[in-house]
Amino acid sequence: MKKISSSEALHLIAPYVHVQLLSAPYVNFEDVGKIQAVLSPYGNVSVSLRDRGDGYAYLLVRVIHFLSCTEKLYEIRDRGRRKKMYDNLAWIDAIEAYDALFHD
Repeated sequence: MKKISSSEALHLIAPYVHVQLLSAPYVNFEDVGKIQAVLSPYGNVSVSLRDRGDGYAYLLVRVIHFLSCTEKLYEIRDRGRRKKMYDNLAWIDAIEAYDALFHD
């Protein structure tokens, strides 16, 4: 697979990154798939969704070099508002199945 430098990767996703005064750089929710498609040919780049603990979604772009790693974190916005990450609550089903296994 091809490799890319961090500056080239940031240059490729620059059209999708928006910057406003007094706010963090962000990408629109509709553009996350486009960013993934642009960076997918490169083997040293990973794109993933993250939650920093505040309940909101962030896009993490990680470019891996020989002995280092460059990470860039962007807010994800949907219709101008920060996108919330929702827990699918599948962990509750696992606990109930475990409980039913031993207490029936």
